[in-house]
Parts: sequence; structure tokens; C-alpha cells
Amino acid sequence: MDLLPKVRLLYTQPLNTLGQHIKYKKPKQQISQSQLTKKFGVNTATICQWENDKIKNIPPKYYPPLAEFLEFCFIGNTTKPKLQKAKRLYQGLNQKQLAKQIGKSSRDIVILEKCR
Repeated sequence: MDLLPKVRLLYTQPLNTLGQHIKYKKPKQQISQSQLTKKFGVNTATICQWENDKIKNIPPKYYPPLAEFLEFCFIGNTTKPKLQKAKRLYQGLNQKQLAKQIGKSSRDIVILEKCR
């Protein structure tokens, strides 16, 4: 079964930017801007800047909750180390805390996150 035509029907216009996707998803999920501020731990101005594509480089710590909210991974060609770092930051862990949690040294985490 070809799902592509069904996916295309979801969008009345092409969504090319992260901001456009956020604007599209808010009414679909019946979520307000203030609810998003709580979900992401940012202020209203930040959400507004994201929606209007004023912030081009969103910090990696927001990747996991944004991907969850948007229901897809928007990162594209991101390297595995960047994704690992984003997940660590989303969990609120520094490198030392993660190292202790998984039984590795802090140096191991630094090396893992710097690999390209």
C-alpha cells in the first residue's frame, strides 16, 4: 500500500522550515503557545522566534522534545555524536553524570561526542 498520497493530503501547502512545522502542529494537537513554553522550558518569545524562523540554530537539547512534538525527526544528516549529545542534554545530564550512569569515564563521553 502506498502511503505517500495520504501523507501529502495532510499538508495543504509545503512545509519547508521547522517554524512552519511547529505552526502546523499546534492546532492539530490543540496545543497553545503557552503550553509549548512549558513543554520545552522556554519563554513565549522563543516559541514565537522558532515559529517565525528567527532562530536558525536551535540548541541540541531541544531536538528530542521537538521531534516528539512534531512526531518525526527533523534533524536530517545529523551525526550520531550530535544525537547522543542532544539526548544527554534532554535528560538534563552533564558528561560526568552520564559517564557514571553508564559505567564509563567522563573522557569516554567527551570522545564519543566529538567523533565525526
